[in-house]
Amino acid sequence: MVAPLTETYAQALAGWQDLQAPPEALAVARLGFTDCAGVMLAGRAEDAVRCLRSYVQAQGGQGRARLVSGADRVGMVQAGLVNATAAHALDYDDFAFSNHPSAILVPVVLAAADAAGGVSGRCMAMAYLLGYEVWSDLMLREPDLYYDRGWHPTSVLGPIGAAAAACVVLGLDAERTRHALALAASDSGGVFENFGTMAKPYHGGRAAAAGLNAAALAAA
Repeated sequence: MVAPLTETYAQALAGWQDLQAPPEALAVARLGFTDCAGVMLAGRAEDAVRCLRSYVQAQGGQGRARLVSGADRVGMVQAGLVNATAAHALDYDDFAFSNHPSAILVPVVLAAADAAGGVSGRCMAMAYLLGYEVWSDLMLREPDLYYDRGWHPTSVLGPIGAAAAACVVLGLDAERTRHALALAASDSGGVFENFGTMAKPYHGGRAAAAGLNAAALAAA
């Protein structure tokens, strides 16, 4: 009997400390973080980001996660929403397997690391790489399904990749990780008809927020 896909992913994610990333993978992570930092800074003044920043600030509450737009600290999910939107706002973020992985994964890792009170650089790199692997594996199973039917794969699969990365940073065990992946799948979606509007970069922010929210729910 073949194990459920979420179980296969969850076992690998929960056992990340036993994995060793090859140098070429670490180079991808290094470039992904560096590039995403640049596009987040470049996009932080865009209208979509400004709207979301006002939105999360109006919600109030205490938070530990930083916004790229200033010194404000907000909740983990809120930070993912704003920062990933900033990363995707100008469409200069990296593009791989017909998706925009770093614009979602990097803000997720940063927000989760802040919420956790800090984690090692190795943990952050592995979270990024494993989120990338889960996301790309899902995309490559049906490579023509999304674009041909009008779906934006970054916002359809991004929540699951984001949840995978968040689970690594937050230290969730295999069972809770499996729950997080399933919850993230229930919060995915996004269509091409939104392209050309502020909803397009929001796809990235919503994907990050959905993944972080799923991990937080699974951890509760």
